[in-house]
Amino acid sequence: MAQRSNWGVDYRIRRADGSDRWVHETGGGVWQGDTLLFLEGIVIDIDRGKRTELHNVEMLAAISEQARVLLGDTEPIVEILRTLRILAINARLEAGRAGTAGAAFGFISQEVSRLAEETSVLAEHIAEVTGQLQALLQRT
Repeated sequence: MAQRSNWGVDYRIRRADGSDRWVHETGGGVWQGDTLLFLEGIVIDIDRGKRTELHNVEMLAAISEQARVLLGDTEPIVEILRTLRILAINARLEAGRAGTAGAAFGFISQEVSRLAEETSVLAEHIAEVTGQLQALLQRT
């Protein structure tokens, strides 16, 4: 009131039946010179919209948390796949040392290496998409 500006506030009211409703109040003072004569305003029922807004905030928070968990789970998978690729390279070297007796093992190591690479690309893509999703949720 000291600044002579209007107010606008959302709040809940408790009804006679015990339920509550969200309302928006807008108002201000009516002045005559430096004298406040009275306050006037309007209270509008915004219950449906406010509950929808609060629900959406809760859902965004839950989705954001799940995206964070997914991103956290993807990072170790990428590390495991890097290790698997190194093991496949070592297996290929050992198969080469074994000569013709290690040919089948060499083929298996190549397949493991190929599968690790494909899975790594997919896991990195999932991590990237999850990160983008989380960024979108934070902006919202």
